[in-house]
Amino acid sequence: MFKDYFSRLLDSARTSSLLILNEIKFLQNKINEEEFADTAKVFFSDIGNNLLGDYLNEIKSIKSDFRGRIVRTHQLRDEAVQISAILKSINTQAFGGTPPLLNTTFESGIYSLLGIGGAFLSLLSIYAHVRDVFSAVNAEMTIIKSFHSMASPDILRNPTDGEYMKWKIRLGDFKGLEDENSEIDGNANFHLIYFSNRLGYRQTKHSITAAYQSLCLSYFPFWSLCTLSHEFLHAHVGSLLSTIYPLEGGEQGQIIPSAYAFYKDRLNNTDSPNNLLQYIQYWMLITVQKLYEVEPTQQGADRRKHFKVLDESALFKQLKKHKHQIDEIIVHVLDFQYFYRSDTDLYIKAIWTSWLSLPVSISRIQEYLIRTICAISPKFGRSDRNEVFKNCVDKIRKQLQELKQFNNFINPEMIDKIIDELNNTKKDGYMQLQYVNAWAPLIDVVMQFLFSPAIKDGLISDSEAEAQEDGSYSYNFDAGNFDERRIQSPIIFLLDMLRKTMDPDTINNISMEKLEFNTLWLFLVSSSALKKY
Repeated sequence: MFKDYFSRLLDSARTSSLLILNEIKFLQNKINEEEFADTAKVFFSDIGNNLLGDYLNEIKSIKSDFRGRIVRTHQLRDEAVQISAILKSINTQAFGGTPPLLNTTFESGIYSLLGIGGAFLSLLSIYAHVRDVFSAVNAEMTIIKSFHSMASPDILRNPTDGEYMKWKIRLGDFKGLEDENSEIDGNANFHLIYFSNRLGYRQTKHSITAAYQSLCLSYFPFWSLCTLSHEFLHAHVGSLLSTIYPLEGGEQGQIIPSAYAFYKDRLNNTDSPNNLLQYIQYWMLITVQKLYEVEPTQQGADRRKHFKVLDESALFKQLKKHKHQIDEIIVHVLDFQYFYRSDTDLYIKAIWTSWLSLPVSISRIQEYLIRTICAISPKFGRSDRNEVFKNCVDKIRKQLQELKQFNNFINPEMIDKIIDELNNTKKDGYMQLQYVNAWAPLIDVVMQFLFSPAIKDGLISDSEAEAQEDGSYSYNFDAGNFDERRIQSPIIFLLDMLRKTMDPDTINNISMEKLEFNTLWLFLVSSSALKKY
């Protein structure tokens, strides 16, 4: 079973490396356009051939520009070096410590003479389970192939009424809308998974990494493997945004003309958008406009009073400025729904223990608070946005106060600083203006058209797990005990362990030996979910 997954991982690295190599050759006139296109078709065949044309046009445009060609070539070489370094890390982590020991390339460090292959297997198991669930639903391909041909809802329609249900039914939970050629191949888009001391928990173009500290501390909520869900969703949402975000042509590109034309004419035209994709792109444009409006000027004026429509240049600038934050908001909303099962208390504690565990004070506190507010806001309804905001702030404040009980690991003064920032929302009102005017409408769009209940259910699909009174699921394992049961959903298991370790008495008094033992046990149990195709 390990061989099957590892082969897919290497196939993905091979396909990416081949594309990089041939793109460099094409930029240097060592192969012709037809040869380059043949290589690109292999890479794009399983992620949407309709993206191939845009990619080829972009590379041809870069090739025609001397400076762009030089910059791109260096970027590609850097990518090739990164993949090579990642593969070396994967090789040592997966196979280091295996016989013959005298020939192993693994540097054992403080962890194990026989390597960390078991821990690596756990990472692979978690990633493979999540990827299988997302691939079965195939939301990205549905959006790419179907949203441009589906009718749009009425923009003025209240999203809380039953009108939106017919779109949910038509979407069919992202099933049945793809054509016969849209099936994702098992070898496509398989990220390179490994532990990284430099990156920590991070998603990149080619990889998803877990923090090296988690090798002996992932039983701790501060270094929980649940954090991997956030990184996986960055890959998922990045794929969605490549289709729905109303920019084309990269950093030097432009707003998609049809999206801007509809946005510009909207005040004088009550027609609905041409299709569902344009509808979503319209709300993206409205989101960045509203973020611009509520942002205080140097004079402290409120921009909402001074204009109605942004010109194309100004709107383009705002789309570039806010893309990262929009990505983060959508990731947090889906993370809360898919992986944390809308468990508000657990989610708030989990993400803030993760952030507060870092050996630096958190900068941009407001940014992290607005992400948390947006993530949990669907739990509090959708009618009165100001009331939803207030309820979110109260809930976050309460959970942060409870985190002070982890006094051996979290600085209470830092929590007080964050709570002070929350209390200041009543004073300056900036976060509330952001949420009510910009983020809440976008979250409605995400929940209606980008969220899939089938994914949410698939992540915890296991008849052996027992439903709990609070709506969660559990395998009822006692930490450190071995009863030879295999699990099917590492997500159920990791969430269950996370809930149990959110007990301050347990964590504040645990010995390092017990902590490391329970961590190794956690790796062993979660790796048992790895199955053969």
